[in-house]
Amino acid sequence: MSSAFAGRLPIACHLPQELIPPSGAGSLQNGQARQPSKVVGTGSGYGPPMAPEGTPLSRLVASTLYTPASEPTPAEAAQGWTGAGGKTEYDLVCLPLTNGSWQERWERMCTISQSASDIHMGMSSAASARDLGDDSTRREAESWRTAGAFGRSEVNITRSEESGSLIAMASEWLELDSPVEGLRFDSELALRQEISYASYLSLSTVIVPPPRVENQEYVADYARAINAALASSWHINISIRLPVASRTDGLASRPGTPAPGSIAGEIDYCETWELWNTVRSLCNYSPRLSLTLDLSGPLPPHASLGRWSAEPLRHLFLSCNTFIPNAKGYPVLSKSMQAFLKGIFRFNPTVIISGAHRGLHASGGQMAYAQYIRHLYRRTAPLDPVEQYAQGYMDHLQTPLQPLLDNLEGETYEGFEKDPIKYRQYEEAVYRALCDRSDRVPINIFVVGAGRGPLVAGCLRAAERARRAIRLTAVEKNPSAFVVLQERGALEWGSAVKLVFSDMRSFQPTEKADIIVSELLGSFGDNELSPECLDGVMRCLKPDGISIPSSYTSFLAPISSAKLHAEIAGTPPAPSAQSDSKATEQPYVVMFSAYHMLSAHGGRLGLPKVQECWAFDHPRNDVLVDAAGLPLTNSHNTRSAHLTFHIPRAGVCHGFAGYFEAVLYADVMLSIHPERAAGDMLSWFPIFFPLDDPIYLPARSELDVQIWRLTDGPKRKVWFEWSASAYLSASSLSFAPTPPASATSGTFANRTGASADTLSPRPTSPWDGRRAPSAAGTFSPMVDAFASAPSPHIGSRDRDSGRMEDVEEENGAAGASAASRIMRLAHKMVEVELTQDDPRLGQLGERVIVAPGRARSMYLRKQALYVVRGKSVSPLRDLLAAGAPLTGASAFKAAQMAQAIREPKSSIDIDAAQAAEEANLLALSLVPSLTFPRRLIDPSSTSASSEIFGSVSSSDIAAALKEFGFVLENTGAFEEVSGVENGRVKATGSYTYLIPFKALGKSHPLTVEVVREED
Repeated sequence: MSSAFAGRLPIACHLPQELIPPSGAGSLQNGQARQPSKVVGTGSGYGPPMAPEGTPLSRLVASTLYTPASEPTPAEAAQGWTGAGGKTEYDLVCLPLTNGSWQERWERMCTISQSASDIHMGMSSAASARDLGDDSTRREAESWRTAGAFGRSEVNITRSEESGSLIAMASEWLELDSPVEGLRFDSELALRQEISYASYLSLSTVIVPPPRVENQEYVADYARAINAALASSWHINISIRLPVASRTDGLASRPGTPAPGSIAGEIDYCETWELWNTVRSLCNYSPRLSLTLDLSGPLPPHASLGRWSAEPLRHLFLSCNTFIPNAKGYPVLSKSMQAFLKGIFRFNPTVIISGAHRGLHASGGQMAYAQYIRHLYRRTAPLDPVEQYAQGYMDHLQTPLQPLLDNLEGETYEGFEKDPIKYRQYEEAVYRALCDRSDRVPINIFVVGAGRGPLVAGCLRAAERARRAIRLTAVEKNPSAFVVLQERGALEWGSAVKLVFSDMRSFQPTEKADIIVSELLGSFGDNELSPECLDGVMRCLKPDGISIPSSYTSFLAPISSAKLHAEIAGTPPAPSAQSDSKATEQPYVVMFSAYHMLSAHGGRLGLPKVQECWAFDHPRNDVLVDAAGLPLTNSHNTRSAHLTFHIPRAGVCHGFAGYFEAVLYADVMLSIHPERAAGDMLSWFPIFFPLDDPIYLPARSELDVQIWRLTDGPKRKVWFEWSASAYLSASSLSFAPTPPASATSGTFANRTGASADTLSPRPTSPWDGRRAPSAAGTFSPMVDAFASAPSPHIGSRDRDSGRMEDVEEENGAAGASAASRIMRLAHKMVEVELTQDDPRLGQLGERVIVAPGRARSMYLRKQALYVVRGKSVSPLRDLLAAGAPLTGASAFKAAQMAQAIREPKSSIDIDAAQAAEEANLLALSLVPSLTFPRRLIDPSSTSASSEIFGSVSSSDIAAALKEFGFVLENTGAFEEVSGVENGRVKATGSYTYLIPFKALGKSHPLTVEVVREED
């Protein structure tokens, strides 16, 4: 299978320090100092002399990138090999910019200097002062801080002629996020010195070590240093080498200085992304800041990988330890890694392979790793027709067309006419409409906005298929396109088509139409003013006439795309008499590539991933019109939508992707909905509604979006407005009610104005929050106690208070009200009266407070009675008094009755529980039947109910529902039918799984299909 992407995937070979020849005349090699070169420079005499064979480094690079010519062996000659030299699988070489000599000098100067500073501040003992060495080292350090420079032997690259095919790596031992203030500043000076030297060598990119998860309290210091390094050079690109998950080890040559109070333990898979998000936000989304994703460690779950596709990936760092041997000993990658790389290849990153020289695999040699990556690249699935068509438009911002205001260019028409789906669907819709009309009289069809005639030709073909006589009129206002219509009329259509040069809104036909056909749809359905255009022509339609399209619906979904945000944020507002809006206040048409959809199906309310905003229908009979048949105002075309999205994993919302679906006629449709669109429709790219200030969204949060389609009435101007706020529902908070103070926690507050993510101090974090009611209880704004890595801005006016800003508080305690309510609901206590002595609780007749589970257990054992309104209550006692048989089921039911009538459960709590279960029931109703493939014990069996290996149990159901965002709180059970044994399905077939909803007193039947797993 051919590669989906044109060109050659760039692959770089990482050379560690031990493979790089020493530099400088004074460097030691084999214990002897090398003598100065006596080679005289050739040619102009500029620069240091160079031997004809090049420098040791240039020879090493050449041997890595090129194979020398050699005489082929007889076997090679038989296969047609000539032995001519050529390129290897590598295109670039990645190596450290500096070596150990620089590290040794820096540590000698800076670590001693920091010790002296500690003593001066009283932080070290007097004994340490005796070990500081002489004053000359400190003077050397101060001199370096004033104007630092490298020694010749401290760098691996000494001349710009060597840098042509190189990627430089900054020193991995730099600690820009060190808890020690002086080390942070000295590390920053060292980094800027390295950046300056790389700029002198004309290197384009420098890869820097990442911030450390254990030092996340100092990530703002790291970001400030990176921002300063970017400012120090106008052209150098900085790429941060970041592990794909926090479990990756061995990134630094020595362990970083641990932050005071840091706790090593299990770290969330999004922690490294959180660090990256903070750095790039504080660097104001600099286009020269990119990401080198380190894949040396194990990959996190697939669901956590999607967010990286929205980031500016420049390099992939792949250690040979990541490869596993196949049956023949050749290095290969795991299935999950293959799938991830195939998805990332579309961004054409440079793959850096490290450790090829170590010989970790028995077969293939050093080139086997790069050869395998190229093999994987070639096997990447080919682009679909839309992606092939849009190769030049990926992530390219385009202003939406305004065909009502502007006349389209011929190139635009030509692009639309390449669509293999749209005109086929239009033809089918016209055909179906004609078939539903009488064949006794000719059918009058108007094609309004005919363009260059593809719809006209489709109508003629549809009439021929339907065997209907038609009178066809084509209306077009573009004078250039009308010339093409006249040409086609003279050469193709003849008298079959009447051509009218007119705006459809002023078109005055002598006879009304049975069918009006138009193609005025935009990427959001209505954004190219299709409603307004069709309002002006519906007066030409008979009362029983048909409009094609008959309706269209707009959809929205939140997305993350750092690339689009950076491009829009860096775009100055265009001078225009039509609008004074900023670049972030207008929508764009975009073929998304580097993006990630943040929403998912499910959540607390069972929400869809992509949600409907509004719809338009044609014709409409409820619009007031004037004498000419035109609407009196445009107010009937205003719309608004209030949407709530479930955000399962942490991310940053940069805006919203808009889509549409259109019903042309009956069940003939057009759609660019991402879950239902045809893969080869070319006419529409999605629309993008950007946010001026990105919103950070934690895992399990909800995003509230409001969008409006507005008009100013008599001027007929139409525009969109949109806003968003993020929330955490109380049910999703999992922290303790009294949160620990943390310098990494964010403070969340309302914002009323736009502000840029810069390094200037800000009192609030980029979260939008306010209180709102919830079907399942009280919403909690995004509070300071949310335990995660810092969001884009980690500062706050009162970090340690744990209080929410801009939220009304009662007695200073409202900030913890949501959390305390959770604890009160989760740990409700029950009052019981003891019916016998209990050495731990009390004596017979005493009333005590116990947990609900213990109360039920004591009640069933006749050790206690529930207390309701001050009286002891016993449905079980009443059951026995009535002489009814006592069984386990009846006793359990009696206990449930007692628990249901006890006083501690207030009506508010009952309403909240019922509302929560109603929301969950709604979510389940949206879940289709679950299908579980299983292998058969007898593969030759053809029975509809065949025994399977293993089973399908309640835990399988719970895991499958979790994929839809539904957490099964009450374990259900399969209906006892053939194939179900001990509550587990043991054979193929269709089964019903009953999920109980206790507060509602009902169960929901879920269909479960167990099918044969195909080999």
